[in-house]
Amino acid sequence: MEMTVLKPNADLQKFIDKFEPTKFKLIKNGIEIRGIIDLNRGIQEAKALIERFQLRLIISHTAEMLSYRGFEVNYFSEEANIAARHQQATAKLDTIHVK
Repeated sequence: MEMTVLKPNADLQKFIDKFEPTKFKLIKNGIEIRGIIDLNRGIQEAKALIERFQLRLIISHTAEMLSYRGFEVNYFSEEANIAARHQQATAKLDTIHVK
């Protein structure tokens, strides 16, 4: 079995340098950041950095990641963009039906 060395692209490396996470792991799609004390604030700061520097990255977070206070910063792709738009549209529909 061949061992693959993962290297972050320029956008991801810039994010790592600016966000300065204490614990992170390189994964196939980007990085996984763990051990964030204030997860809400951490995600908001990550989103602000991505927007400010116009990085081609997206934030991913699931309920499972909550157990280790983490989230992922993934490479942006058109498939991910379509999925995110669908998720936002579905959330808006759920909100409309709740009211």
